[in-house]
Amino acid sequence: MLRYVVVGAVVAGGVWSAGMEKAEACSEPQAGVTLEVERLEGMPLDGAIVASLDRGEDDWGVTVTREDGEVVAGTTEVVSYGVVEEYEWRQAILVWTPDEHWEAQQSYSVVIELENDYATGQPWERAEASFTTGEATMASQDAFAFVDTEFSTSERATRSECCARECEPAACEWGSDCADCWGVTFAPHPTVTSTLQIDAPAADAAQYLVEIKDGDGEAVVERWMSRAGTVGATIVYPPDAASPYCAHVEVTRLATGETFTLEPACVEAPEGTSFEEVERDERPEWVSCGDDGDDGGDVGGGEDVGGGDDVGPDAGEGDEENDGGEEEGAGGCAVVDQGAGGGGGGWAMMLLAAMGVRRKLGGGGFAR
Repeated sequence: MLRYVVVGAVVAGGVWSAGMEKAEACSEPQAGVTLEVERLEGMPLDGAIVASLDRGEDDWGVTVTREDGEVVAGTTEVVSYGVVEEYEWRQAILVWTPDEHWEAQQSYSVVIELENDYATGQPWERAEASFTTGEATMASQDAFAFVDTEFSTSERATRSECCARECEPAACEWGSDCADCWGVTFAPHPTVTSTLQIDAPAADAAQYLVEIKDGDGEAVVERWMSRAGTVGATIVYPPDAASPYCAHVEVTRLATGETFTLEPACVEAPEGTSFEEVERDERPEWVSCGDDGDDGGDVGGGEDVGGGDDVGPDAGEGDEENDGGEEEGAGGCAVVDQGAGGGGGGWAMMLLAAMGVRRKLGGGGFAR
């Protein structure tokens, strides 16, 4: 799934984000910053100001003042998070932590700016908000709990076949294997779905990053906690995995970097649940290679040995993929030169540009 970076001004529901008033025709997209008043109001006394960023490699300036105009001292960090999948990149948030705890029931203002545009003397990006602190520190670990934990099965391919197909020359450059792959054997995969919830206001929830892992310690979800104080995940295990099936979780306090582990959410497969493989050796109609008796260049088959991790509303629908196993001499990327009138070059260049953005926005782990 390709994501597009949109820069502009949005004023709705307590969200304030600003962009350049006038974009130059050939200018690069500028970074964006968003402050949500809902995530600031009632700030815990040991909390931090957290704002979402379009990307995290810029030098942001943060100014925080009391109601009387006195500047508050503090430190700024940019934190990246997210489990990177194909065509996706890690997200970023700005975390500003005061050197001393906030005063209870006091009003503060925050201004976040990107460095000045030297041609106009104006900041490239600017966001500001005012808020009033609460009366207590952050909630304890006891405020976290798993809810709506369920077991299900999702049918997925356990073995696939592939054949090489024609594609644009540019496709190989951005990583396409130029192959059509389809499942030939399928099996139900044990799946655990659960939601981590914190019993605290939105300003408290904004103080945490949540990482949910499978039984092998592989991260499935890493997210900044939502305003509603929830983070959900669906973990798909391989058919031969032993019951119980668990979602393991680590929570990080953004203000301090402290990480703690919560009790996992586990489910058992109901008695009599079958994970038996079923063979469906029939080539789908959408396969574009190997027509008219021509196998199009066999690039081998693959086995799904890990079951795969699935997250979100489409969990369990069953992505069919080739885990490798290419035969020697197979055409992993069969390229056909379409020439100047071949068409399709435009979309290929747009994809290349998007992938360049993805590579630029990708990043390392928790930055402190």
